[in-house]
Amino acid sequence: MYADCGSIDAATQVFFLIDRPNLFSWNILLTAYAQNGHLDRAAEIFARMPERNLVSSNAIISAYAQAGQIHKVLSLFTTMLQKDIISWNVLLKAYGEQGNATLAKEVFDKMPEWDLVSWNAMIAAYALCGHIGKARSLLGRIPIRSVLSWSCIVQAFVQHSGDLGDAREVFFEMPEWDAASSTAIVTLLSQQCGLEQAQEVFNGMQHRNVTAWNAMLLVYIRCGHLEGAESVFHSMPRKNIVSWNSMIHFHVQNGNFESAKRMFLSVPEHDVFSCTDMITGYARVGLLKDAVKIFSEMPESNVVSWTAIAAAHAQLGYTVEAMDLFDRMAERDVVAWTMLLTTHAQAGKITEAKTLFDQMPERNSSSWNAMVAALAQSGDLEAAKSLLDRMPHHSVISWNSMIAAYGRLGYLEEAKKLFDRMPEHNLVSWNSLLAGHAQNSRKAEDLFASMPERNLVSWDSMLAAYACEGNARATARMFERMPETGLISWNLVITITARAGHGQATLDFFRLMNLGGVLADEITFTGVLTACNHLGLLAECWEFVLSMSADYHLAPAMEHYCSVVDILGRSGQLKNAEEIIRQEEEEQGSSSGAAAWRALLAASKMQKDGARAIRSARSVIRLDGGKSLPFIVSVGL
Repeated sequence: MYADCGSIDAATQVFFLIDRPNLFSWNILLTAYAQNGHLDRAAEIFARMPERNLVSSNAIISAYAQAGQIHKVLSLFTTMLQKDIISWNVLLKAYGEQGNATLAKEVFDKMPEWDLVSWNAMIAAYALCGHIGKARSLLGRIPIRSVLSWSCIVQAFVQHSGDLGDAREVFFEMPEWDAASSTAIVTLLSQQCGLEQAQEVFNGMQHRNVTAWNAMLLVYIRCGHLEGAESVFHSMPRKNIVSWNSMIHFHVQNGNFESAKRMFLSVPEHDVFSCTDMITGYARVGLLKDAVKIFSEMPESNVVSWTAIAAAHAQLGYTVEAMDLFDRMAERDVVAWTMLLTTHAQAGKITEAKTLFDQMPERNSSSWNAMVAALAQSGDLEAAKSLLDRMPHHSVISWNSMIAAYGRLGYLEEAKKLFDRMPEHNLVSWNSLLAGHAQNSRKAEDLFASMPERNLVSWDSMLAAYACEGNARATARMFERMPETGLISWNLVITITARAGHGQATLDFFRLMNLGGVLADEITFTGVLTACNHLGLLAECWEFVLSMSADYHLAPAMEHYCSVVDILGRSGQLKNAEEIIRQEEEEQGSSSGAAAWRALLAASKMQKDGARAIRSARSVIRLDGGKSLPFIVSVGL
């Protein structure tokens, strides 16, 4: 009784109170130690036994099998004078659990008989080694199949194949679903974002453990379904650290930092995964001190957390500190090296980035891509092309970086040649080539028409091609054809119509943008204020400037006030215009006022206010170091 309850000490005390323990008593004690993982004591009891039988031998080989000591299992098995199906099954399962399907099959073929445990053990051995075809074939030969037999096949598909179709076929052939197979199929569906099918399986489960709940949670997370993920999370009868970490990671990756923070503060315990996610989250919202605090309070850290805190410093401009953290890392993997390389590249330190690249003990495709992109973006196309040719495996990302760089610098023929050399193209490849043709709408039109697929970036690139040529009508027509629009789309059509003098059309587009729920930014308002300027709408112009901060939480820049200054100046309100400039110079700094003073200078000359024109000219010269002298001469000063 004590042995069955796991109370080995009590069982031992009872055993030694027996005057002359018989073989049955010895076997009970041996089995107690064997089943509870006390291998050394089990071996000691086995050696002290005055006599042994088949039960004794099966108990000790099971203990060695449980400990993974296959050589001891085989040694004892070969010396056993008597063996039964339990003995054979122990050896069979031992080989299978070691991942040796070949030896497991040899044992299986030698067995004098098989029971359901034997069949399931052989199927499990094949499944563990990824031999799914052999496992399915064996499943068809079983005289009587159990749920475990089917479950092994389903789990094999999940772990080794990833083939959802075959896994579902086997799963739905099962006479009944167990927790293991249901959880396995839900896990596979999460990788394929099969939300409806996963929900069907999950709802059909009679018993759901925390692993099953976590698998369903992961389905919603991988499908980007925030509401569904939160519903599953809050419905869980029991949560573990995996549940909490999954939700924290989901919120951080989707920019829901406040939600991630609330959840992090509610977690019963923090581990390296949740802390690392929060370091990334704090960095993304610019709270470096909080990220450092999380890192310093971590119970343990690893190379991922060290990389995260170093990346946090790098992203916020603290390159020296990022380098210092990198130097202090106990271990560095290729991700850490690539992070530091990218940090230097983004800071324009191409020489330092190249030095790091040369020092890397190992490189992956991300490392090569980062270095190719850095060289290309710096304009060193020859070095970038040379590195691209040296890459052991060209990825579409590296090709796209080069095409984008050639296009940006105007080398369109080279971009097209590189595009034609690519073994395969993705949408980014096409968009990179299209963006390079933004200065030539005719060629851009031909390329756009030949694209096998398009997304919003493709349409925006074509829109930009018309806008760059100043073709407001073509831009508006293209805009109306777009299947979807985004902020860039609206800004392009608003800006080009404003510059072309179609002020009313600009304001109409702005109203439609608001009705569509697209939030305007600083570029939008530059176009809107330009339109107001052309139409002479002084009151509306000023209302839009005030609305920027009151309704959109945007800080008006000097370029926005320039429109107000220009329209005030042309309406003869030069004094008010000058007061606005001086007020903004005090708030934003004198270096930002040259454009506004030029606008006031032109207006003062037009209104024949010589004194104000001279003051404006002096301010312009003071602010831009004489760069505007040709303009000042052109207005007659």
